[in-house]
Amino acid sequence: MSYYAERTRGTQGPEPYARDLVYELLAEARVLVQRGWCQGTCARDCEGRPVLPWDERAVSWSAMSALMQAWHNREEGDRAEDGFRGAARALDDVVKLGPQSWNDVPDRTSGDILDAFDAAITDLLAQR
Repeated sequence: MSYYAERTRGTQGPEPYARDLVYELLAEARVLVQRGWCQGTCARDCEGRPVLPWDERAVSWSAMSALMQAWHNREEGDRAEDGFRGAARALDDVVKLGPQSWNDVPDRTSGDILDAFDAAITDLLAQR
């Protein structure tokens, strides 16, 4: 069981008040990955050097760090944290492995990452 599945075991998904935020975080993270995707680190600058996901020099992100960047943009306190956990769990439920580990599998492609975000969003919307 992955980290996020273990941390949220027994839950039915995000609380209703957080679902909209979970959707927004997943959608925003997907856009980031579509702009630029990386493996082997959280984020990279235009010269391929590792940077923090929220560094203004970041031009590519891993699946998990794209969620982190989307979360970092929020100023909603505990609600943002609940949304982040819900988004990480939604992605985790699709990939069945910790999102960072899954992202870094050698034959993974950016298309796989985008498909995973699409599936997580579809599953979330089906819960409504």
